[in-house]
This record gives sequence, structure tokens and C-alpha cells, in this order.
Amino acid sequence: MEKEVSKKTGVILLLVAIIVAILFTFFILNYIQTPRVIEVEGPSESDSGGEITLTVEKPLIVKDESSGSVSLEVLPPEE
Repeated sequence: MEKEVSKKTGVILLLVAIIVAILFTFFILNYIQTPRVIEVEGPSESDSGGEITLTVEKPLIVKDESSGSVSLEVLPPEE
């Protein structure tokens, strides 16, 4: 009942098995590294009206700057 397989057929089957194994490995790696899109219920970026609210809990400390002076000196552009 045993049938002997020729060398040529054995080499061809071995090469086909190696190619299938490589393709299967690439398929698994591609499946693992593919990012998944997850739908999240609730507010999304497009739901925002673009408003930003700043709440200050402590009063701001403003220094008295009336005693000092600020001067601006404009220099001509270098040629």
C-alpha cells in the first residue's frame, strides 16, 4: 500500500509547505498589528462647539507697575 514519492515531488511539496507557512505567518502578524477601530458611546471630538472655559479659583495678584517704566528701542535693520 505504500507508494514511494519521487525526490522531485518531495522537494516541490516541501517548497509549497514552506511558502504556505510563510504566508500564514505574515497573515497572523498583519492581523495582530492592524489597529482596531472601537466605537465609543458618548461625546466625540465633533460634538464639541470649540469653547474653552477657564476658571480661576484664587484672585490674581497684580503688581503695581505704575512706578516702573518700559522703553522700546527700534534699531535700523542691518544691511
